[in-house]
Amino acid sequence: MRCTSAILLPACTLLILVLACGLAGAVDYGTITVNSTNCDQWSTNLSNNVSVISVKIDVNSGTLHLSNATIRMKNETSINVLTGATMNVTSGSTINRYDFGYYNFKYNDGSYGKLNDSTIEYSCELYINTNNITIDNCTIQNNQNHGIFIESSHGNILRNNSLNNNGDYSLYVTGDYDQDI
Repeated sequence: MRCTSAILLPACTLLILVLACGLAGAVDYGTITVNSTNCDQWSTNLSNNVSVISVKIDVNSGTLHLSNATIRMKNETSINVLTGATMNVTSGSTINRYDFGYYNFKYNDGSYGKLNDSTIEYSCELYINTNNITIDNCTIQNNQNHGIFIESSHGNILRNNSLNNNGDYSLYVTGDYDQDI
């Protein structure tokens, strides 16, 4: 009996530690506001980590570069890349939902960005209303309305992507445009 108890106690302790570390592994954030003075710090904080966003990510200026990041968005949250700002999502990064529902992901007019070797899923749509966004070797899937929705822009480049199980359209392009798809 003592042998069983001696083994059972460490096993239970190990299980509790694994569960606690698993829950503690994700960092929770409310609103993240990225600008040119803190973009390097946010890039470091979010890359190579699991983060849960409960309100929004606003990239107001500077460059947010996500590398090997897992971003889990709660229902009705948003990612907004504003005029003059850049957001790059690369190197095995994944942006998806936290539990249920959908989030908004938008590159606004005059913003910049590259998505490479990453996954975007469970958003309302990846909305692009700006010029010269590059999406290469990405998986865009399970989005509510459209996989990628490009509106009134030109010069966007889409290469070697997989668009699966998206709402009405996997790719929707409208307005005055000239894309490289």
